[in-house]
Amino acid sequence: MKVTLVFSLTFVLPSLLLFSQDLKPKIQPQNTIIRSDRCEFSWKDTKNFFLFDGNVHIVANNLSLYCDMMEVYSIKESIAENSTKEMGAIEKIIAIGKVVIQQSGRRSESGKAEILPLTGKIILTENPVIFEDQGEVRGNKMTLFRGKRRALVEGRVGEQVQIKLPQIEDLGFEENHKVSD
Repeated sequence: MKVTLVFSLTFVLPSLLLFSQDLKPKIQPQNTIIRSDRCEFSWKDTKNFFLFDGNVHIVANNLSLYCDMMEVYSIKESIAENSTKEMGAIEKIIAIGKVVIQQSGRRSESGKAEILPLTGKIILTENPVIFEDQGEVRGNKMTLFRGKRRALVEGRVGEQVQIKLPQIEDLGFEENHKVSD
């Protein structure tokens, strides 16, 4: 009982005091967790390849991704640099089949997503849709640019891009009102 009380006073009280001073808790980096029914991987001198198959689920900082299959390609850092990192830098991630990406305030659904961390792009194809608090966007291909609050949405022949927004306020124009000269 004494140990519990000391533990509580030593760790909980200072934490509460620190939290009360900063009401915006900082997001701490966390490990990325990938789960799937099956995983296959291979290592080479300069590249690594991972294949996750069946019920793939990734949880990372402010991100959750679900899909049927995912390929991960990484590039090892230069051997001349004496790198100790076995994984290397992620070159690209390709998620295939019923892809759902969730982030705070938004969710995307598509048949395929290509994530390019080195260039800061995500490319969604195969009927992509993005749902946000204020509406949704549909197109044939969407390219999202990390940190730039920018997206390029492309239609295809015979099928335009569609954006659904909240209702526009009544601007005060009456339907049958004639404008006088």
